[in-house]
Amino acid sequence: MSETNNTAAAEEHVLSPEERKLASAPISRLIVTYAVPGIISMVVMSIYNIVDQIFIGNGVGYLGNGATNVVYPIMMASMALTILFANGGGALFSLRLGEKQYEQARKCVGGSTVMVVIVVTILSICAAIWLEPICRLFGCTDEILPYALEYGKWIIPGLVPVCVVMVLNAFIRADGSPRVAMVAMLAGAVFNTILDPVFIFVFHWGVAGAGAATTLSEILGFFIAISYIPRFKTIKLTARDFIPDFRIMRRVCALGISSFVSQAAMLFLMGLMNRSYVKYGALSKYGSSIPLTAMGITAKCSQIVIAFANGTTSGAQPIIGYNYGAGNIRRVKQTYLTATGVTIVFMLIGTIVFEIFTQQIINLFGSESDLYNEFAVHCLRVFMMVLVFGGVQMGIMNFFQAIGRPLYSLILSSLRQIVLLLPAILILPRFLGLEGVIWSSPVADFTAFLISVTFMIVQWRKLGSGERTAETAAKA
Repeated sequence: MSETNNTAAAEEHVLSPEERKLASAPISRLIVTYAVPGIISMVVMSIYNIVDQIFIGNGVGYLGNGATNVVYPIMMASMALTILFANGGGALFSLRLGEKQYEQARKCVGGSTVMVVIVVTILSICAAIWLEPICRLFGCTDEILPYALEYGKWIIPGLVPVCVVMVLNAFIRADGSPRVAMVAMLAGAVFNTILDPVFIFVFHWGVAGAGAATTLSEILGFFIAISYIPRFKTIKLTARDFIPDFRIMRRVCALGISSFVSQAAMLFLMGLMNRSYVKYGALSKYGSSIPLTAMGITAKCSQIVIAFANGTTSGAQPIIGYNYGAGNIRRVKQTYLTATGVTIVFMLIGTIVFEIFTQQIINLFGSESDLYNEFAVHCLRVFMMVLVFGGVQMGIMNFFQAIGRPLYSLILSSLRQIVLLLPAILILPRFLGLEGVIWSSPVADFTAFLISVTFMIVQWRKLGSGERTAETAAKA
């Protein structure tokens, strides 16, 4: 559509109630409306794997939990591809709504959804064919391998459904229905929690039962999410909108590339870290399997705390994007500051809980040896120490995405994952052994936080204050 036609369409379009709320409702109320369902959705997403680990740990043992750790990178790869379109598409959708470019907003939703189906289907086929080599690549030991293969063959069929839920939820939240997005995730989590003990303890299916429960639960969430497609409030989707417009998809990918790089780099680094835990663990009193398994549990426990930051900043993104597109810089700044304050409070509370009740939390995953408990408790406490700084950095990255500054967001995500964490994993263990592997991530998180805050201060001054036209805001 030409610029003239876009302008005409904007003039004819009557603002929906959701758009009026984004433009004028009190920021604190909007943050609650958008962030609370977002937090619940992110926590629920983390719970999928946590629940599996708890029931597997009690029904199978720590080797079963080790299996979920080496299969998890396959899920991370699918999430990386999905986040490219979910975060980028959600940010562009909000910007286009603010600019009243409704045709591009529609094509953003349809094209992003179709692209996720295509790329994750290809990934699933490749993962099914090369499952064993992939597990080996991510540090799988001989004693863990049979469990990993059994778990993986049941998890892979659920990748497409859960990724469709993730990408649609980004648009559902931006459309003003964060509760629907929350229900799509929550229904699957509840279903998974019910099926896990039935399949593991009643049917005695072991890790296969946990994988089957997760996949069936993801399919339930899929049907809830796609049922929203004809019910969008700010736009009306047609069949033509699901034909990808590659000019729009390029812009979506540009906005989502920082999230993708962050997730993809973490995938590579997780493989490197797993192998480091196996290598340096074998040289310690803990052996290779204990560090590999305990690290997997630590990573997934930390995801619960990170979910508060991710949910809050993701919830704030539509508010920031819409108002930035509309040129209302005062509301952009107010939204960011409110969301950051909420993030810090939530993450501090979560960190304190995990630091105080560390052993009790580890015990949820099964009763193991004193040696295992010693390492798992230490590992979890170290990781939790600096998570709040990682949450603030995540908010800064999402802010740059929301205002259409993908390059800054890409720089910050690459900074943490590649420039800082990769050298830390390679260098620290040479001097500190297994302890160096444990501390590599916290060191990278804190350093990345300091640099990200510097970037934010510079951008904050460029934004100025008050209201501007969309064209002026885009130049800030």
